Amino acid sequence: MARPNLARVALTLGLLWLAAGALYKLFEGSPNDLPATVKDLSPLDALATMRLAVGIELAVIGLVIALPRIGWFFLSGTFAVFSAVLVPLVLAGEESCGCFGGNITIDPKVMLAVDGALLAAILATRPWRTLPREAGLGAAALLPFLAVAVLAPYGKLQSAELPTLEPRRVPQPAEGTNTPGGISGAPVVEAPMSGAAAAGSGAAPIGATESSAPETNVRAAATTDAPTALNLPEFYELRVQEWMGQDAWATDLTYFYEAGTSAGFAQGAFLPNSYVIVYRQTCEHCKEHLEQVWQELQNGDPKWQGRTVALLRLEEAKDTAENNVCKMLPEPSEKITFPSLKRGYGITTPYSFDLDEAGLIQNPVDLRKEK
Repeated sequence: MARPNLARVALTLGLLWLAAGALYKLFEGSPNDLPATVKDLSPLDALATMRLAVGIELAVIGLVIALPRIGWFFLSGTFAVFSAVLVPLVLAGEESCGCFGGNITIDPKVMLAVDGALLAAILATRPWRTLPREAGLGAAALLPFLAVAVLAPYGKLQSAELPTLEPRRVPQPAEGTNTPGGISGAPVVEAPMSGAAAAGSGAAPIGATESSAPETNVRAAATTDAPTALNLPEFYELRVQEWMGQDAWATDLTYFYEAGTSAGFAQGAFLPNSYVIVYRQTCEHCKEHLEQVWQELQNGDPKWQGRTVALLRLEEAKDTAENNVCKMLPEPSEKITFPSLKRGYGITTPYSFDLDEAGLIQNPVDLRKEK
C-alpha cells in the first residue's frame, strides 16, 4: 500500500476513534466522568470543562477532514494529551478512564494502548510529507465544523436551573425535649414529604425510623410542586462548598430530596449535629470510607457520641444489586437517596460535610483529596 494511503488509513482510524468519544460525551456523557486529572488541572467547573473538551475534539475532527496536512498535528497532539492523562489513572489502578462516560467501562490500560497505537501509526505514516497538498475538503469547509464545535457543546450540555422551593422550617423545641441528635435544646428539622405520603392517614413521617419515630418529632410538610422524574435535569453539580453556613433544607439538596421522596424512596433526614457522607454504591473509595466509619461506630469511638450519621446516596442508572460495593453501611444512620439523573451528579465521591447544632452546613471535604 502506498504511503499516502497508509497515512489516510491512520488518520481515518484516529478520526473515527476521536469522533466516537466526542459524540458519546456530547449526547450521553457526564461532566462528572471526566478524568480526575483533568478536573483537578482545569480552572473551570466540571460542566465548562466538559464543554471545552468536547468543543476541542470536534474542532480537531473538522481540521483533519478539511486540512489533513495540518490536522494530523492536532490529532496527534490530542492523543498525546490523552496518553498523559491516562498514565496517572493507570498508576492509580483506576477501573475506568471515563473517556466514554460512566456507563461504558474501559480500563485505562486498554485506552492508553489504543491511543498510543493510533498516535504511533499517525507519526509512522508521516502525513505531513506523504499526503498531497490538495488533500481534504479545503479551508472553506473548516468553518462549518468550527461552528458546530462551538455551538454544539453549549446547545447540548446545559446547566440546570432549579426552581426555588420553600426552605424547610427549623422550629426550636422546648428545653429538655428529646432531639434527633440526642442533644437537649437542639433544633428539630421538618423534613419534606411527597404530597401522596402527606395525604395518607396515620402514615409514619418521612425520616422516621423504627427506633426514632416516637421520639424525634421529624414532621412532614407536603408540597404541591415536588419534582418528579419527568422534570429532573440531565446533569447537576452539587457544589457543597458554596453552601457553607446555609441550612441544608434551604439549599439545592431539598430539590433532589423531594424528587427522591416523590420517586418512592423512604428518606431519612438532614438533622442538626450530623455528619453527612455523600456516596455512590459503585465507588470503591466510598466503600473504604463507609467501612471506616462503620468500624469506628462499632468500637464506640467518642467522636460519634451525640452525633448522627447521614448517608446520602446518589443513585445512578447503571446501579444494580451486583455492582453494589457499599454493603457495610454505618448504623445507626439516616439514609437519604437522590434519584438518578441521565448524566449524573457532578460531585466527587465520597464527599462529606457537617451539620452543626443549628443544622447549618460546615466543613465540606472531598474525601478522595484527603487520602
